[in-house]
Amino acid sequence: MSLSGFFDLGEYVEIVQGDVRNLDLVNELVNRCKTGIVHLAADSRVSPSLAERCFVIESIQSTVLGTANVLVAITEVKYKSKVVHTRSSTT
Repeated sequence: MSLSGFFDLGEYVEIVQGDVRNLDLVNELVNRCKTGIVHLAADSRVSPSLAERCFVIESIQSTVLGTANVLVAITEVKYKSKVVHTRSSTT
């Protein structure tokens, strides 16, 4: 089910559910986007991710590697794209 059925996002917005750590997916999406990128990949709550080592590593990977993937993909396209980047609002 598409989230766009719940919100009026306009014809130029596409919501994609995927893993920002997947560089091939990020490259594909950035290459399709010509106006701007809203990078929303984030943990919804940070504190639980600190409870166990595996969660800490996953959180760091999604934060650092995921954001790096978005920025690297943007530098490899022919046109300049604007980026809006957000992170979790909770601790």
